Amino acid sequence: LTIGDISKNISVIVNNSDAPILNLPKEVRISNIRDDSGLKSLEIGTALIPISKYISDDNTPFENLKIEAVSSDEAVAVSIDENGKLFVNAGEFIGTVDVTLTVTDVDGLTSTGSFKLIVEELINQAPVLLVDVIKVKYNQNVYVNLADIASDDYTAVEDLVFEFDAENV
Repeated sequence: LTIGDISKNISVIVNNSDAPILNLPKEVRISNIRDDSGLKSLEIGTALIPISKYISDDNTPFENLKIEAVSSDEAVAVSIDENGKLFVNAGEFIGTVDVTLTVTDVDGLTSTGSFKLIVEELINQAPVLLVDVIKVKYNQNVYVNLADIASDDYTAVEDLVFEFDAENV
């Protein structure tokens, strides 16, 4: 570059890549399941949210992106696990927080985006018996499919505990 009598060598760096693109959902919902009393947490409000489908970069493979996550409420911890998934630990929190992701590619270009994380309380009700009485003939074997007589919204039938009243059998 020369201006008048002064000459200077300069370098121009052309960066052809764009910053990472974040196409985050407006909101993500997870559940915190509690028992009927509302006092004991049966499942801590945790979730693994696959975020790779929301992030793209023309110059950097997903596994090489630097991703940071921050929650607007310290009661809800967020971090990126070793597989690039967003790990959420809401503990016993019920409500809504903002989660902000900052993504940096290998060229140092950064994008930031946020979404609402809604932690809903689901009440774990007692299992429902679908029949009151099973009638059998005297001295006859009876086979009962337990899935036909009980259901539960949060527990698989094979994980339910059944007890039979031997006095009335």
